[in-house]
Amino acid sequence: MAQNTFLTIIGIGLLYYLLLACIPANVSGKIPASVKAIVNYQHTDSVYEKPVVMPVLDKRDIVTKTYMLEVGVREATGKNDGRDVEKYLASVGLGKGYAWCAAFVKWCLDQANIMSTITAWSPTAHNKNDMVYYKQKWRRDAQSGDVFTLYYERLGRVGHTGFVNRTYNDNFMVETVEGNTNVEGSREGDGVYLKFRPIKTIYSITNWINE
Repeated sequence: MAQNTFLTIIGIGLLYYLLLACIPANVSGKIPASVKAIVNYQHTDSVYEKPVVMPVLDKRDIVTKTYMLEVGVREATGKNDGRDVEKYLASVGLGKGYAWCAAFVKWCLDQANIMSTITAWSPTAHNKNDMVYYKQKWRRDAQSGDVFTLYYERLGRVGHTGFVNRTYNDNFMVETVEGNTNVEGSREGDGVYLKFRPIKTIYSITNWINE
């Protein structure tokens, strides 16, 4: 087996030399792609295989993986601060000390180069141009990476936002990932949490991901 492997390596080296000697470089001086394709084959005991091609993630996959990796982030002192919290706030042009649920959404979308008009103000997370669910009515099925909002009567406006990760029980329950919340689901929390919210508590679900 060792002898066969050695002979195979010698053979590949001779083939590479002959190809370089017999096939001229292109006008840019680079080795033609056809030569590279042969040289870059990987050897196994029985066949030559092409290099493994890694799958290309689409924007929705990138957003989903991004916010899931942030679950567990906590504020440093409970005052809207800390390295990760401050990177979210920086995405909307703010420093530490500000409410950051919308900034978290904006930062995650930015990682996939998704354009949005989201600012630090949570009502801006509602995208009226691409609604999935609004005021107890479904327009279509939700997908991971969609953005939800919560409406607060005492505020008279949307006061919290985050991501939809999936739905359960015929859309009765929504699994979310949201920043600036806590175990109780507050809009003034201390970190990034994975939560479960009944759909009846959600004001809207909208989409910012244009694929």
